[in-house]
Amino acid sequence: MASIQAIDNGVLDLSIDRAVQAVFRTMIGKPARIVPTLMDPSNYTVKLEQIHVVGTAGVVGDLTGLIYLYFSQPLAEYCASRMLGLSLLKIASTGEKVVNEVVGELTNMTLGTFKNQLVELGLPCRLTLPTVQRGVYVQTRPSRAHRPPLLPV
Repeated sequence: MASIQAIDNGVLDLSIDRAVQAVFRTMIGKPARIVPTLMDPSNYTVKLEQIHVVGTAGVVGDLTGLIYLYFSQPLAEYCASRMLGLSLLKIASTGEKVVNEVVGELTNMTLGTFKNQLVELGLPCRLTLPTVQRGVYVQTRPSRAHRPPLLPV
């Protein structure tokens, strides 16, 4: 069984990127562009320029942590349109619930794909349920070493 200390950060970054790319290519039919974002380690508040829909899910086990997927509202609506085969007009008329469900499902599938790669690396873990929030400010309070977020855009 592998130790988390024995796994290079580059391997984790690559695994996350592969998971995001696989899910977006399969479910949306388009690749995602990952944008690394630097954060001040003394302040984990992210101020976004517009409302975002943020999906969060976690893994618990030999590796424990959370992954946040940030979608601008238009991107979240576009993804819902592509996944459900509905027009953007129809998505807009359904309200936030449908878009939130799609973001939650994309978050769950991405983390599930990442978790499977962790298991292959010898790090068994389980998934938490995804949650979805909307807002312009997002703040996290990490309990240990924190990695900069990756924003799919």
